[in-house]
Amino acid sequence: MLLPILVRVAYLWSGKESRSTGARSDGEYDYGGEVSIRALRDVIRFASGEIPDAEGRYIGDLSPFPVLTDQVGLYASDFRSLGNFGSLAERLL
Repeated sequence: MLLPILVRVAYLWSGKESRSTGARSDGEYDYGGEVSIRALRDVIRFASGEIPDAEGRYIGDLSPFPVLTDQVGLYASDFRSLGNFGSLAERLL
């Protein structure tokens, strides 16, 4: 029997670089504007298994175990993230 495992998909602001991994996001930083909101939307859609990454791979293709794409949650670790979630919610409602 397989036990559920948490899969963490991180959101990297457009045009920024991760201090911990060195990964860099394409685009230009827009201070949480439309570009950032669309990028966050696409990260959520990727985590939900709806769209592939830039290389054509779905989240399930990147994992050696089944990914529960119907169970996606959001976690904000700072004030800017909360603002993005609020803006995203406005566009979804």
